[in-house]
Amino acid sequence: MSVALLNEARRAVGISDELESLFYVIVYYGTQYLPSNCLDVGAYIEQLFDAHVVQNGRFESGAMKL
Repeated sequence: MSVALLNEARRAVGISDELESLFYVIVYYGTQYLPSNCLDVGAYIEQLFDAHVVQNGRFESGAMKL
């Protein structure tokens, strides 16, 4: 789900939301299965996909998704 949809739950899903989701699917699988110099893939994925905060009732993604 895109960051914009998380912040505005009543908004209709648009092409930009779908493209953002597809981008992160490609990043996830590329990180998992392609050779890289990343020393701790699990920590990288956790920081990218799971890190978040809620401020003033709004969802804010982790620093790596800015």
